[in-house]
Amino acid sequence: MQASSTREVAGEGGRAARKALMSSLEDTIIDIIAKTCSVERERITLDATLKDLDVHSLDAVQVLFEIEDRFDISVPERDDQYAAGTVRDLVEGVERLLAAKAAA
Repeated sequence: MQASSTREVAGEGGRAARKALMSSLEDTIIDIIAKTCSVERERITLDATLKDLDVHSLDAVQVLFEIEDRFDISVPERDDQYAAGTVRDLVEGVERLLAAKAAA
């Protein structure tokens, strides 16, 4: 039972660390969108799409460039990523890329 309890605590700590990372990551990406696209930060929610925020495709590409520079990652391009994807999808995608980078 001791080992199980230790794993549970480690799991809870891992979830807390992941949540803190996501919050920081969310804030950073929202800041990038706000600055790059001249959108009021208060308008940007995790459930908003870039289209909802009236972000044009060239500005969306600039957001990706800013994210790549900020986190030293390469964001793969998809044709449909701006039509349906939310800010949350973008945050989660960056989180996956950062995790893959850390594991490499």
